[in-house]
Amino acid sequence: MQFSELYGAALDHELGSYDTTQLFTTARRKYAINRAQKEFARLAKISLSREVILPLITGQARYDFDAASLNRFVSFGRAPLRLRHTVAATGAVSATPVLVRSVAYLDEVKPGWRDSTSRGVPENVGHDPVNGVNWLVCLPIPSVTPSETWDLIVPIQANAADMQNDTDVPFDGRPDIEPFHWGIAHFAASVLERLRKDPEAEQAQVQKFGAYLEDWNAKSTSPPGAHKTILKQRDYLGEVARRRGGIAVQDDPRR
Repeated sequence: MQFSELYGAALDHELGSYDTTQLFTTARRKYAINRAQKEFARLAKISLSREVILPLITGQARYDFDAASLNRFVSFGRAPLRLRHTVAATGAVSATPVLVRSVAYLDEVKPGWRDSTSRGVPENVGHDPVNGVNWLVCLPIPSVTPSETWDLIVPIQANAADMQNDTDVPFDGRPDIEPFHWGIAHFAASVLERLRKDPEAEQAQVQKFGAYLEDWNAKSTSPPGAHKTILKQRDYLGEVARRRGGIAVQDDPRR
């Protein structure tokens, strides 16, 4: 489903209202849908494979990776990082592998790495989280060949980006999640029902949202059985309720 279908027809149906200018404004509807997408991704442990292209600058060792990834970074992907060299005159491209190193590893194996002034072609990248910001540190410090551009290609597991355009699709259009899009509308409706101060309607929508989560966990096969195990260990509906302000949520009768 497209963004416009979710904040439009789907919420019209779930709310029983076509209002887009008074209580259920278009802005509120869009906010609720994007919030619901994040909640589904969080509870269902969904992340998306992406590559971040980080241009390197001569003499700059540290890079704000949260900014580079548009705050979508969850973890590094399975594929290795690579340094892409592009010759400006010809467009010829080559690449060399780069290893991601933890701060603990660098402290042990390369003591003093933070103060190093060595320059050259980066062979290692330190992942250095500081005060909630994910920094990448190139070792050695890049010394970009004048006739080239250097880009660090970083495969990541990313969170879902907020939808903005009417034609945007949840979870970057990942096809295996498409049958669960209506679950997003249920959670969004629960958010908006608070504006009507109708806890029963809100609770009903949260329960329907939880049913979609159960279906996801039952059908998901990546990896086999993992989501079902998580489901048994966590009270999804109760967790949603606690995050929403303590509204009591009954167990789903399908459990």
